Amino acid sequence: MKGSRGWMVLLMVVFLLGMFPAAKPAAAQSGTPLPEGTYVPGELVVVLDGKTGASGPAGQARALAGSVGAAVAASYGDMALLSADPQADVAALAAQVSSLPGVVYAQPNYIYSLPESKGGAAQGGTQSAYVIDSPNGLDVRLSWEQVASLRTIVKKGTRSAAIPSFPKELLSGNLWAWDRIQADLIWGEKTIAPLVCLLDTGVDVKHPDLSGVVVSGPDFYNNDKKPDDDNGHGTHVAGIIAGRANTNASSTVGVSNGKVLAVKVLNAQGIGTTFSVTAGIKYCGTNKSVKIINMSLGSYLADKVQYQALETALMGRLLVASAGNESVSGRFYPAAYADPEVTAPESFNNIASQVISVAAARSPFSPYPLWVDKDGDGVVNPDGSEVFLPEQCASGNYNENGIATGSNYGRWVTMVAPGEDVYSTTPVSNPFYLNSYQPQLSSGYDYMSGTSQAAALVTGSAARVWSLVPKAELNPPKKVKDTLVALSEPLQFASDNTPGVMADVGYGSPTNSFDPHGETIWFGKPYDHDDDPATTMIVKAPYCWPASNDNYGDDERMDGFTYGAGKIKLAAVYLNVARAMQRAALAVEVKDATNGSPIVGAYVAAHDISGANPVLRDKTKTEKGGSVVVLTNLPASETGIRYRLSVSMAGYTTGYQPFNEVNLSGDLRGMALNDAYNRVSLASKNNINFVLDWVDPAINPAQGRVDPDADLDMYLLLPRDGVNGDQGGIIGTELGWGASPKLLTYIPGKQDVFVGVGSLLNGEALGYPFSPYAQHGFDGGYYYGQDNYGQPLSPVEFISVLPKVKQSAAPYMLPWYSGEYRLVVTDYHRPDAIGGSSQSPKTVGYLSATTTSPNFTAAVVRMWASGKVVTSVRLQDAPVGINGCNENKDWWKVLQVNGANVSVNNTCDIGLGGVDPY
Repeated sequence: MKGSRGWMVLLMVVFLLGMFPAAKPAAAQSGTPLPEGTYVPGELVVVLDGKTGASGPAGQARALAGSVGAAVAASYGDMALLSADPQADVAALAAQVSSLPGVVYAQPNYIYSLPESKGGAAQGGTQSAYVIDSPNGLDVRLSWEQVASLRTIVKKGTRSAAIPSFPKELLSGNLWAWDRIQADLIWGEKTIAPLVCLLDTGVDVKHPDLSGVVVSGPDFYNNDKKPDDDNGHGTHVAGIIAGRANTNASSTVGVSNGKVLAVKVLNAQGIGTTFSVTAGIKYCGTNKSVKIINMSLGSYLADKVQYQALETALMGRLLVASAGNESVSGRFYPAAYADPEVTAPESFNNIASQVISVAAARSPFSPYPLWVDKDGDGVVNPDGSEVFLPEQCASGNYNENGIATGSNYGRWVTMVAPGEDVYSTTPVSNPFYLNSYQPQLSSGYDYMSGTSQAAALVTGSAARVWSLVPKAELNPPKKVKDTLVALSEPLQFASDNTPGVMADVGYGSPTNSFDPHGETIWFGKPYDHDDDPATTMIVKAPYCWPASNDNYGDDERMDGFTYGAGKIKLAAVYLNVARAMQRAALAVEVKDATNGSPIVGAYVAAHDISGANPVLRDKTKTEKGGSVVVLTNLPASETGIRYRLSVSMAGYTTGYQPFNEVNLSGDLRGMALNDAYNRVSLASKNNINFVLDWVDPAINPAQGRVDPDADLDMYLLLPRDGVNGDQGGIIGTELGWGASPKLLTYIPGKQDVFVGVGSLLNGEALGYPFSPYAQHGFDGGYYYGQDNYGQPLSPVEFISVLPKVKQSAAPYMLPWYSGEYRLVVTDYHRPDAIGGSSQSPKTVGYLSATTTSPNFTAAVVRMWASGKVVTSVRLQDAPVGINGCNENKDWWKVLQVNGANVSVNNTCDIGLGGVDPY
């Protein structure tokens, strides 16, 4: 039967306990004897009707036990645990007791266990840097040193303080899973998440990361008041859910900022029973503060006593449960109750809307990509359509004992979260069982893998989402689940269609495919698919989250199934807590236009301008020579929330000056966006400054591209009247006295009017025939440089004009000369136009006003005066097409300034005399 290997884990643990021999599970509630190993011999769990009489519940239980020759081993609420002869036929005894007065029903005391998981040192590694995966391809890669320097401005009373933008634990690189679900983006959210009840092996409440965060509940396995974790699993899960931040650089941090109620229901070996687990469920259900229950445990049996307790406890609460770790599709309970078509026992209500079942995805550190033979031809498709990144697929490997230890799967799975090599807390106050495994778990912190870790990430995320649910919401648990499912990321589905390959083979089984040497390819084992030693090896996988095809049935598929009269379709999704909370982040680069270097001490603010009045959502400060800041926890929405970005820097700006507007909508939720215009360079506020910022599409270390390519140049055409008589002049780079042949091929016959880089001083004293009172300040181009952390800077150029008159209204300063100044930008695209220039001809131009161009540079010119932005002109806003700005145009005609009049041109033209400065 599907999922039968799931009991191999349970039987191994039972053997360790020495309690009873191994056997397969079977249904209870009949007089047929049950296979040993699925229940505790001689024990019954009885649910009473509560009609206790004068003797009370304890008396009712004692009387019941005496009538069948048993003893009361324990009781909790309306539930009693009866202990009889270990040799008794418990199925027959359950049927007998169920018929007695005062009994609602009775059943054997079934065995529950932790999903098998592996621990110890991470198999793949840690994050080497912090990467902002921007949807526009302009990824940002920051060193951990640079991340440590990021600062967010917060209010503390009447004062403002600059605090680290992220918890120090992120800097270790260990928290890849926390980062992968975008918990970093919502870290600034201060609304406190509700209490989570954790049913597990207990928690070390004295752990530095958990002290003050974890509240001690009872121990229902040992029947005492201390939930000490003698296994290690519960402490690890608790740290993922809500570990304290900023304990030390090598520790961990939880997703939730709320607390955890620790209830011990499993013993040191990770084993529990119907009675201990159900008592824990009932306890959680009586605590009004508890909103979410986490159960990273289960069984392949549907348990009526447990279901009844869940039905009651989940009134106003949400259950998050792990799917199991045996690479099978067999239903693992209670997680499988998330399937809306799972029949509830007897007359109970369906609880699917308040249950989230969680499967585990791989880490991104696997050295090999995965091949899923979707067309069943035994060959890797050369177009890459059958090759997947490890983190897109189910966790799973073939261990040394011959057991597949990957994530379970199936239509009953709600969502997927990182579950491989997840870093979190382990006990420090007492010895623990998992510390005896090889490889041993360290005391304090270590890695573990499995659906338990994935479920913990979902639990912490659900608590965060719950904190934002309006109080007027009628069904908060369903709202939280629906939000997580609707707004998390889509999964990538793919199934092996090789004849004879079934989904439940798991990993480590032979396939029907062969490598170039004729050797059989095995699931889960790497091989070189093209016999080239220089290429990356590929691991054959039976599925990357199963999709329905010839080999996979509807019960196994995760790509969506329909149910009910309304034909509702469900498909599993990948957890993204920031997207579920409708939050996003923005990366911004701030530089000094005079030399292209980072500016220290600049403030960047993001104001929500969607409403009538701007609302400040986040503010940051540049520190220690890093050019990039990150604004986090910014509300976003399907239709969009518009933000105005402003910058302030003493000596450069007059107060906060806007430099870009961004609309956070749709798929930008849950993303950190590096918008192409989120870069701003500043020059002295004493002059009129024209600053050109652009993106060099070749400078993207996250994508392996580091060679600078797009070299734009900016020129200022001086007014004709009043400057050198009737001749005017041109300020720009690479001119020099006598002019550069590069520019002259565009504007022939003008040698006598060129003044080169110019000067803000009296030019006649420097040998010029006249004084331009304008100067080209910096040529970014190929010499973009790096910041203090070795990160590449985007290029910048600027030109200054000496003001003659200051004024209070825009444009705030009047240029030195009357007459019209014209600003133009070129990329010298056309090979026939650059003649003998040293500039290499480009086969594709960069002056294109559309982002569909593979070489779009996102050029923007900002005119500043008195430290204020007078106007911003973006090439993207220029007209496009044959008669507009396209890749064949050489010149971008930006704007004109004539005294107090500033007019935007924003059109493009070709060279060879196509731009007439006069």
